[in-house]
Amino acid sequence: MVFATLCSGTAMGADTRPPDSLWRTYFEAAIDTIEASQDASEAATKLSLDQNAVVLLQSALDVANRIDPDGPRPRITNWLIYITYYELNRGEEAEKLIANSKAVALKLYKADLMPVAKKLDQLGNTYLNHDTDTKNYNTLNENFAAYKCYQAEVGILMNTYGESDVQLATPTSSMAIAEMRLGTGYMAEAADQPKDKEADRKSNEKSADLYLTDAIQQYKNALAMWAESSRQNEVLRVNSQRYMVSRFELPAAASRDPGATAGGGGIEGPNNITSLLSDTEVDLGDLYVATDQKDKAQKQYQEAAEVLSSVLTTYQADWPNHPNIAFAQNRLGLIYLKENRYPDAEKEFRVALQATEQSVGKSAANTKTLAQNLGYTLRLEHREAEAKVIDDQYGVKSN
Repeated sequence: MVFATLCSGTAMGADTRPPDSLWRTYFEAAIDTIEASQDASEAATKLSLDQNAVVLLQSALDVANRIDPDGPRPRITNWLIYITYYELNRGEEAEKLIANSKAVALKLYKADLMPVAKKLDQLGNTYLNHDTDTKNYNTLNENFAAYKCYQAEVGILMNTYGESDVQLATPTSSMAIAEMRLGTGYMAEAADQPKDKEADRKSNEKSADLYLTDAIQQYKNALAMWAESSRQNEVLRVNSQRYMVSRFELPAAASRDPGATAGGGGIEGPNNITSLLSDTEVDLGDLYVATDQKDKAQKQYQEAAEVLSSVLTTYQADWPNHPNIAFAQNRLGLIYLKENRYPDAEKEFRVALQATEQSVGKSAANTKTLAQNLGYTLRLEHREAEAKVIDDQYGVKSN
């Protein structure tokens, strides 16, 4: 009904709202339509909603070009058309559209766009959370869409509150998660590239490097915002460690963690973002291994281990029985394996295994995962007999 009312009202020339208000009406209605499309269970419904979204966005673009021809309104509207064109398999038109669209510096995304910042965040979350959805989506496209939504939102908030305001921390972290996923997605594309597609493989590797490197920087930016906020607040300064763990605690979104929560929802708080920063450092190290840059890879693994160790120290200081300690120890052990630090990895797996077994029992999936990791490490140390004892004790195969 919103779609029909908007289009018919404008066609009759009856709409007397200010141009910026009219642009926002079209733009926000388009976002609502896109979100409805993402939730559609039938292909025909999704197609119809995406087509309606394009019509709304084109109307928004017409208004934006009249009131803000060189500003951010046409740019962010064009980005949403671009993304929706890809949903409609109109990639060639999408690329032509964005190539002809004027680039706009983020410093021009000013406070007058605050009313749409929340809608962009809402849409970014919708796209980001589809990465783990059971529906058949093009995850590279979904994550790129999330990245562009958060990028525009961060620009608006930055020019409203300042570059270091803590209100930027969560969308900055969300943008980094989207970039992290884009980076690992391009890594997978490069790995699957046929040998006769060398140029495409290198292009994908370059994209992976760019996204992962920027994700690391954005995580660091978010952490700096939280740290600055903590310094400015006496209560948080006195209780900084407890604040970091207890108030914002959520499991890290990393598939390497047994029992960890995947998806874009769990990104609040410094402790969790530090875990994601470590994961991204590992991903970038893996990319460097794949591209035969072993010195760079080892540097990334070392940084990842140092970052994750700081998370572990925070947990152990204030929450010595927290289940995330075992998750962090498992991830740290896996990083040590990449660094060929087998005794250090063994230590982390043993401690995590003991704590997890006491918490959830010997037959739990998390316990078995840790037992497999420990057995695998023992075999790397040529301690076959000890590894077999672990296998038999926990009913696993760690070869």
